[in-house]
Amino acid sequence: MGPSTSSENGLYFTTYPIQVGNKPLWLFSALLTPGVILYIELGRRFGFVVPIPFLLLFAAVVLASSISGRLASILAASLASAFIIYASSIDYGPQSLTGGVLQMALGIGLMFIVGYNLGYTRDQNRALTRFLRERSADLTNQVARSTAVLYRTNQELERKIESQQATAAILHEREQQLAAIVNSNIDLICRFTPDTRLVFVNDTYCRYFGRSREELLGHSFLNLVSIENVDDIHEHIALLLSDRTPMTSEVHGVGPDDEEHWIQWVDQVVETADGQMLIQAVGRDITEQRRSEMQLRQRDRLAAIGQLAAGIAHDFNNILAVISIYAQLLIRVGNIDDASRQKLQIIDEQTERATSLTNKILDYSRRSVMSRRSLDLCGLWTSTIEMLKRILPENIELELGESPGQLLVYGDETRLQQVFLNLVVNARDALPDGGRICIKMRQVATVPDALFGAESLAEPDAGWAEIVVADNGVGVAATALPHIFEPFYSTKAPGKGTGLGLAQVHGIIKQHGGDILVESEPGKGTVFTIYLPALAEKTLEAVAAPPDELVYGQGELLLLVEDDAQVLAALVDGISALQYRTVTATNGVEALAILKNSTDEIALVVSDAVMPDMGGIGLLQAMQTAALVQPLIIVTGHPLDGQLEQLQAAGLAAYLTKPYSLEQLSVTIAKVLAG
Repeated sequence: MGPSTSSENGLYFTTYPIQVGNKPLWLFSALLTPGVILYIELGRRFGFVVPIPFLLLFAAVVLASSISGRLASILAASLASAFIIYASSIDYGPQSLTGGVLQMALGIGLMFIVGYNLGYTRDQNRALTRFLRERSADLTNQVARSTAVLYRTNQELERKIESQQATAAILHEREQQLAAIVNSNIDLICRFTPDTRLVFVNDTYCRYFGRSREELLGHSFLNLVSIENVDDIHEHIALLLSDRTPMTSEVHGVGPDDEEHWIQWVDQVVETADGQMLIQAVGRDITEQRRSEMQLRQRDRLAAIGQLAAGIAHDFNNILAVISIYAQLLIRVGNIDDASRQKLQIIDEQTERATSLTNKILDYSRRSVMSRRSLDLCGLWTSTIEMLKRILPENIELELGESPGQLLVYGDETRLQQVFLNLVVNARDALPDGGRICIKMRQVATVPDALFGAESLAEPDAGWAEIVVADNGVGVAATALPHIFEPFYSTKAPGKGTGLGLAQVHGIIKQHGGDILVESEPGKGTVFTIYLPALAEKTLEAVAAPPDELVYGQGELLLLVEDDAQVLAALVDGISALQYRTVTATNGVEALAILKNSTDEIALVVSDAVMPDMGGIGLLQAMQTAALVQPLIIVTGHPLDGQLEQLQAAGLAAYLTKPYSLEQLSVTIAKVLAG
């Protein structure tokens, strides 16, 4: 479609259509994914090595999404998903991606989410660019029309009106009209010389920067922008003067409200009647859009890190389970000397420390298994105070606000106590020279609008439990504040922190259906405010004490179902030491066949939750369908909160969290067998 010409008041204006998109590039990005799939398949069939094939496949989807938008992302992700399913059917590829339905679902889901979001961002940027170009053309034509009208009027006045007073009056009227048009515009409009001195600003420009015209005109606008933008602005002006074509630019800096702002400008070179070269700029504040984009990128980034961390923690827990079972076996039933027993106890203790570390990772990724009950936060704080006092030096004062009496939530006591400990330790480290830590809690009806972001939020009937932990320490720099909940991010010196404490706090609070707000200023301190859904009931659930002794069996036959050979071997040895007989299966399908052929002998089934072909949950449902009556214990490294009631209704006898102790295993089996 070519340019179109229109006429107004005897003047002609030409409009050029904006060309967006690149069909050859779109076609290349769309064909990239099938090309990578073909490359991988040729490597598999002809035996040459394809480095990191599935990462290449993921990269192809990302590239297609980034270049060509949502349509290309859906096409590329669909092709890649089909190949992943095909690869799984022929046992090709890493087990973490193609080893089962869950792995494929997670991988495919991640691919679609990342691809679609990148494509969506690409499409939005393209639409925004188109809008700004169109807006630039409209504004340029609007100012050009107004200027042309003014110029024509002045020419007519010079020829037709003999009275200088009448000429001045009409000219003044036309100037007021133009000023009204420009000043009523919602955009920032200015003109400046090539050395950045302002010669014109509209009312919107003055209001935005909180300056009068007298303070702005004749002065450089560089004192209104961040110093890191100055070099880029000079380069942009030089390019404008050389090309003489309209250009867009984006400038960010701290506004009069001391907040960071982004302004997108459409700039062009104009020549005045006396031949002076000026640059005319029309700008619009896009701060909210930029903040939304950064929040979206941050949320996607944290979600991706969480998925990766959870996968690593799950595999590591399997390793710890093997070490823990064998160490405990040798300690309790092994014929070993005292020195060896002591060393094994050290191994067992270090395994518990490693378990605590993986729990932190799972807490961050919101995939830890929790034991929730109704509990009183005020009572939990009271029981935690003595522990907190032991970790605080004498020059730090712990100040407790007035207690609301009872503040009930539905949560995991151990995890919430870990939240309190992590926040107080973080406050302690921010007070190297001493100071004050203040802790307050109360029940509120609503939460600040800044919390929960784009997440859908249902207000709890009893309102919210608000917990505030504040210190008057060194504070956190504004540049570091957006990253403090990221795993392995730390502002402390090397060796002084793991970077997991606040990430664990964030994950625990989120998994409890709450959120956390942080406010900080260097040199003045930091305030963490937690919001958790409150409970209306005033009854508390009792806490069962953890088992500390082994409970032995009477030779009952147990079916053990586990796909990890090492974990299965350790489990067999552990249960055999508890005086049970065992039969094993590597997935739910094998286990179901064994149960159907020997239903009278097997007394109990212990199954891992996630396995290829059929996991523990699928086995439970299949047993219910086949009317098999053996009780089932599921061993899991993932939370069952959303499924627990349904699984219990289907006949789930109990569940254990990896890694578990021999005492927990023995007591759980004994309780289930006892009915």
